Amino acid sequence: SYRLYQAGSKQVIVASPDKVSSFVNLRDYSLLDLIRNFTIDDIDIIIVEGFKTEKGVDKFEVIRKVEGRDLMLGEDEGLVGVITDYYDYPVKFDINNPSEFVEFLKENYIKR
Repeated sequence: SYRLYQAGSKQVIVASPDKVSSFVNLRDYSLLDLIRNFTIDDIDIIIVEGFKTEKGVDKFEVIRKVEGRDLMLGEDEGLVGVITDYYDYPVKFDINNPSEFVEFLKENYIKR
């Protein structure tokens, strides 16, 4: 199945009686197109990586001190918070305490 994907298939779905996995070539899709492929009623939250230029979505940047760089999304209007071990930002989460970020997600994004 992965060879089919590498050979240029737009989408490959692998399924067994209790699991399903999908490989999608995202060069042909936007983030919204990708999300439309899911049954939204069964999903509490969708977390994606690598859509820095996508408009209209909330973003969180992960940055460690050892990287020695500035924020990539510093001026992005979608940047909600930073997950870090050093960087100062109005909304920041301790990279070494993931439960802090999880609680924020639960309180602000997951509908009960």
